[in-house]
Amino acid sequence: AGIRPDFMCLSKGLTGGYLPLSVTLTTDDIYAAFYDEYTRLNAFLHSHSYTGFAIGCAAALAALTLLRETRASGRLQTLGESLERAFAPLARHRHVRDLRRCGNIVAMELHCGDAQQRPYPAAERRGLAVYREALRRGVLLRPLGDTLYALPPLSISDDEIRLLASVAEQAIDAACD
Repeated sequence: AGIRPDFMCLSKGLTGGYLPLSVTLTTDDIYAAFYDEYTRLNAFLHSHSYTGFAIGCAAALAALTLLRETRASGRLQTLGESLERAFAPLARHRHVRDLRRCGNIVAMELHCGDAQQRPYPAAERRGLAVYREALRRGVLLRPLGDTLYALPPLSISDDEIRLLASVAEQAIDAACD
């Protein structure tokens, strides 16, 4: 659409909610308007709840370094391909529909396992049950209703990806059969 904001505040969109970290981004022109000597009080006096969290900033810098290295090595491409291969068998699972991947995020929807692929009654909270089964096995999946997400870090190995997919399948079996 060709729209570029003058200001953008990111927090959960930056960290996925894993760390208390946020940033206010501006265009260069806006930034320059507020960049001045402190004594002139021409500062942009705005902050937010997660400003300056040292551990979060250190983690963000490490993540940026890892992202640069991963991008340079071509691992981003192979990481997505590894996720696709490892999770492909779940597309045929009797309780899974609409298995999909966008970049390094895998999502799948749970259903009752019948031919109509009817969703589970919301009160059954099957996504939460699968999450708990996976957590018992040492794997973190994110349930949003009955849609499960796997959001692995860039540092994940191919063996860990296979484990992630295997545990997801075991957890679905345990919670849905």
